[in-house]
Amino acid sequence: MESGKTPYAAAKHFSERDGRVYDHSIFYQWRKRKHLIKDAGATAKRVSGAGRKPKLSDIEDILADEVINLRIDKIKVTRSFIRSRARLLAEDAGLEGFKASSHWTTLFLKRHNFSLRRMTNLTTLTDDQLIQRAVDYMRYLRMRYQYINLSKTLCMDETAVYFEDARTQTVDLQGRRHVVIKSTGFASMRVTVIAACWADGRKAPPLIIHKGNDSNNITRQTGVLTCHQKKAWVNADLLIR
Repeated sequence: MESGKTPYAAAKHFSERDGRVYDHSIFYQWRKRKHLIKDAGATAKRVSGAGRKPKLSDIEDILADEVINLRIDKIKVTRSFIRSRARLLAEDAGLEGFKASSHWTTLFLKRHNFSLRRMTNLTTLTDDQLIQRAVDYMRYLRMRYQYINLSKTLCMDETAVYFEDARTQTVDLQGRRHVVIKSTGFASMRVTVIAACWADGRKAPPLIIHKGNDSNNITRQTGVLTCHQKKAWVNADLLIR
């Protein structure tokens, strides 16, 4: 082609030399991008803009907009959701056989500047606002103190207690490629514990809520109260009992 041969002649020449069939469009694109190829450098695998284009094209933009709108509404978006939505959109567009593989999902996230993020708990109040609310609440309690029966006022909180430490971080040597932590397989199992005390200083027995069939009975075992509910957390009925 450098000597003036056409892409058809170049394709025929190299097909006969290498014993395989080359399409003439390859040589046409090479000649069209000759200067880009020379300027790309010896280590570059492809010039800018080369490579196979995304299979969904405009449909990817629709899917990306859906993801952004869901996150604006603070709705969780998973990789499996993206894959299922991509297959549905491709089917509606007539793109048969599109599988939306895990590799495609990874590239989709990269193309649209998405990534998996861990949920954060951010307060919407400033430090001054939080302090002011605490001061106002303490002022209210002092005003009501003379009318409060401390022996019948209960201060309580509930917290989840997991059967196993669910954290996945551990201290290890730097440079370790594989970090393995032993597990019993019950990391996601938990009970809810109510810790409480009376306002006059008496400690109330803790209540452990197990997940199971609803039961109106609250049993006491060695100073600890236990009960069973379908949802392992506190509701109004349980609080009254």
